[in-house]
Amino acid sequence: MADADLARALVEGRTLSPVLFAAVEGNDSFTQGREGIVAIEPEPLKTGSEGSDTEVSVNTDLCVGAGQCVLAAAEVFDQGADGLVVLLTATPPPFLRAAVRQAARQCPSGAVTLDEGAAH
Repeated sequence: MADADLARALVEGRTLSPVLFAAVEGNDSFTQGREGIVAIEPEPLKTGSEGSDTEVSVNTDLCVGAGQCVLAAAEVFDQGADGLVVLLTATPPPFLRAAVRQAARQCPSGAVTLDEGAAH
């Protein structure tokens, strides 16, 4: 699938089959979300103390139920019966950090926050 076709599919809100996902899986510009491929920005490599644990927190009083966090990082976020965010893990593994950063950036109400220097 050409990049233009992939971009068009994303804009149109279509999901991609696992076969098509495999074709772009190695591309750091995309991640698998609950509803298919979700575009994300690649994150720079971290070294030394920058690689400290990331701690995620959510504020259900601010949450508007848009679900952008779930689309970006379904392994970390879910939605309750009321549509509000449910945090599945406060300390995501390193391979999910880029998706969690994207979830925080996409949250329209600011209900998702990160502490990237959390010490455990």
